[in-house]
Amino acid sequence: MKRRFSIHQLLPLAMTLLFCLSVPCFAEAPATSIGDTPKMSATRSESVDALKKQIILDKKKLNVMENMQLSSEEARSFWPIYHEYQEQLIDLSFLLTKLFSFYIVSKNSLSNQQASTIMDEMFTISDSRQDVLKRFSLALEDVLPAKRVFHYMLIENNQAVIEQYELLRQIPLPE
Repeated sequence: MKRRFSIHQLLPLAMTLLFCLSVPCFAEAPATSIGDTPKMSATRSESVDALKKQIILDKKKLNVMENMQLSSEEARSFWPIYHEYQEQLIDLSFLLTKLFSFYIVSKNSLSNQQASTIMDEMFTISDSRQDVLKRFSLALEDVLPAKRVFHYMLIENNQAVIEQYELLRQIPLPE
């Protein structure tokens, strides 16, 4: 008898795995400022990032498929818009992960200026995410009823909360 796991059971494990994969990459050579990327071979970095991105996108899509149960007609209209905006959302998630990875590597030597910059960038990423979601919902309302768009936005926000929780629980609190 095959045991099926729901996306809600697998998502925390996948997010933890992805976070763990990203931290060793940053540990190879410390960054000196928030904008710096630690030294790592470009091929390895691109491969790891592409793999992480694809895993996240596949998990999210599976969750949406399970919870939206789109008709064939709805799916034809929904998925192209979904893919376009997910690329933007995942890029913002990666920026946030990079920001937190910098904090983890630098937490013992973090200056007040760096802490201030991290906070500013966190707010910028959050605002950008809200802008993307607003444009996304408006684009979806052109092809789906508002009730279905609202249902999707609830799914998207629930996934984001789970992802953020999994990411944030890996970050040690300042002393």
